[in-house]
Amino acid sequence: MRRPYLSVALACLVWALLDNLGHLSVILRGGAWGAQVNSVLAMQCKGFGVFFAMRWIERRGGDRPAWWPYPCAVIAGAFGGSTFYWLLSQRLLSIATHYRGNAAYEPFASFVLRHGLHGVAICGLVAILYLALRDSLTRQGSLRTMQTQRAEAERQLAGAQLIAARSRVEPIELQRRLAELETLYEKSPALGETALLELSRMLRAAVYPEQG
Repeated sequence: MRRPYLSVALACLVWALLDNLGHLSVILRGGAWGAQVNSVLAMQCKGFGVFFAMRWIERRGGDRPAWWPYPCAVIAGAFGGSTFYWLLSQRLLSIATHYRGNAAYEPFASFVLRHGLHGVAICGLVAILYLALRDSLTRQGSLRTMQTQRAEAERQLAGAQLIAARSRVEPIELQRRLAELETLYEKSPALGETALLELSRMLRAAVYPEQG
């Protein structure tokens, strides 16, 4: 259960670090860290918002949910995560943003709209990649299951054919034919070859009666 949450957290952290590369010169000059902290919080809140929304859709939809709830989940998760991010960043921690200069507070509407649209774009792309990978793995798993079932059915069929062949071929009659075959080969290889072909036709008819 921990692996999906850790993967989402790491993916959001990596994206935030890449986003902060543009502000690397400001950091090196000893500038404020508010924008960098905001970037990390933003991706974590929006990423987990979309993650929980999609998890809810998958649990509600069963094995094969419809496609349309996923865009709704991305939109709801991105804007829901942005709302939580606004409460955490602007109301609780009072971290300044680039768009408000030195002001520590940005109004709810502009903040959530800006971050919500950004989250829809980024998380929507990730969601598309995730769904494509999930469907590919599901198809591969179904194919492996079908191949395993087919191999098991062929094994059972071969076993049933062998049992049927044993019931149609009398052991005593087979031993007598083999003894005659050995004697014929000693007397005349041509006669032995003819008898061997006849024995093979008899065994084939016993194993595959539908072809006889």
